[in-house]
Amino acid sequence: MLGLRRELKETSDLGEYGARAIHRELVARGYGMVPSVRTIGRVLERRGALDAARRVRRPPPPPGWYLPEVAAGRAELDSFDIVEGLFLVGGLRIEVLNVVSLLGGGPGAWPQPLVTAKTAVAALVAHWRKFGRPADAQFDNDTIFQGGASASRFD
Repeated sequence: MLGLRRELKETSDLGEYGARAIHRELVARGYGMVPSVRTIGRVLERRGALDAARRVRRPPPPPGWYLPEVAAGRAELDSFDIVEGLFLVGGLRIEVLNVVSLLGGGPGAWPQPLVTAKTAVAALVAHWRKFGRPADAQFDNDTIFQGGASASRFD
């Protein structure tokens, strides 16, 4: 396989000489038992014949990384989202306003036929009375949340 890889590297019109190209060439040459592409790749890896560096997996940023106080765990963030286009048996259309507190959990869901700015504000107030008002709130891009808001706008 390493010899075929070298040959393909020097002669391939498209510059292909990886595991797929080697597999394709072995099949084209009529070899009986051709190993799978993955097996060829493992052989090349074991022999140190791979050109590309392995992908480096980095850990994700901390929750709320874009808000320093939330990322440090000193402040809470409530995230609101509307799920639309749900239909119950019989064709009844509903929407659900959902909230979850990033650090503390504090979930909430308000299903209704239509989420409006008025029903959303009532749900926010009820949720914040139950769990306490967070330092920050983030909203999806639904038009009832026009321009977004932070918790301080509800003082």
